[in-house]
Amino acid sequence: WRELHQVTITAAADADYHSSRATIAARLPGGESGQITISEIDDDLPPARLYVDGRATGAGTGVSWEDAMADLQTALAGAAVHAAVQEVWIASGTYRPGIQDDGARASFRIRTALVVRGGFTGTESDPAQRPLTGAAVVLSGDNDQDDLAGVTTDNALHVVRMDACDAVTLLERVEITGGRAG
Repeated sequence: WRELHQVTITAAADADYHSSRATIAARLPGGESGQITISEIDDDLPPARLYVDGRATGAGTGVSWEDAMADLQTALAGAAVHAAVQEVWIASGTYRPGIQDDGARASFRIRTALVVRGGFTGTESDPAQRPLTGAAVVLSGDNDQDDLAGVTTDNALHVVRMDACDAVTLLERVEITGGRAG
């Protein structure tokens, strides 16, 4: 650390539409240590619609079915910070909200003026093209997938939270299960 060293760090493009910061700690062989803080300024503008498919294998940008995001929480987090995202389309499958960094059970949070539509197979270009059956979207609070064994005390308290809804906010064609709020 006594000498100035130039280090080049490169990163691949990510699909989260978030600016963020990371700190890297380093220790030299002599025991000296230091920290480097890296900031990402994400200047990618999100699309008006994000696509989610738990089976997705593309780029994960959410801009199309081919490059759908695999995680619904990631799409909803992007929509929460970017008003440009007006809709989230979800392909059939079961989606779980997971666990927050503090260990608490998470919820799917749907912000004001966001339209969230389920029931897609992953090929549609219009909601009217969705099949009437066979493309179920399940939002399950059973994060540990142990409800069949009778264990529900570890489930999400609220599977979905829609705070401060307006006339535009919509959640359609999804089944909500596994919450433990009484």
